[in-house]
Amino acid sequence: MEKKPMSVARAVLTFAASGTVVLVLIGVVGIVVMQRVGRAEAIRQAKNITSVTAKAVIEPHLTNGILSGDATSVQTLDTIDLIVDPIVRVKIWAPDGTIVYSDTPELIGQRFSLGTEELAVLRSNAVEADVSDLSAPENRYERNFGRLLEVYLPVQTPNGQPLLFEAYLLYDSVTASARQLWLAFLPVLALALVGLAILQIPLAYRLAGRVRAGQLDRERLLQRAI
Repeated sequence: MEKKPMSVARAVLTFAASGTVVLVLIGVVGIVVMQRVGRAEAIRQAKNITSVTAKAVIEPHLTNGILSGDATSVQTLDTIDLIVDPIVRVKIWAPDGTIVYSDTPELIGQRFSLGTEELAVLRSNAVEADVSDLSAPENRYERNFGRLLEVYLPVQTPNGQPLLFEAYLLYDSVTASARQLWLAFLPVLALALVGLAILQIPLAYRLAGRVRAGQLDRERLLQRAI
């Protein structure tokens, strides 16, 4: 039995359905990409905030006596308002792992092991960021804040002694900033996909019509030949 050719309307609906599936997949991939880009941009902003705090606020107030625990040097830093949203904790480390300053006085003078990444930053001008390991003993005073992003970079005393400045930022603030960034681009992506979906329907209808007309012409020619 000869198979009946597909109608133009059915062909268009089939094409539109398959095209919609493809557009949905593109949309999902686009959202994932935008989320990653938004998170990367939010972390970059967190690094900028910490860098400005370290270089423009902390470093000008550092004295050589901070390494020896000089009370006046510590008090000088205490006069600075460092805990500004989203920063909830600051620490300044000596290369041997001693915390020479923190907004939590109990940490000052305590010594912990610096990781390889922290030591590498001390030898460079890089700014790094990681999710805080709240199970580490040096972070026991930060556990009540929940998930944190720690950003660290080198600073120097007046005599050139390198120190590691570390700021802890609320991770929810970072992710909220990332969410705002990718949500701002979501309408653009949605409009582009909807526009593409609408555009493909008349094109598909025209193409299906031409194919159908070609089938009819071939059928007529075949009938005449017979």
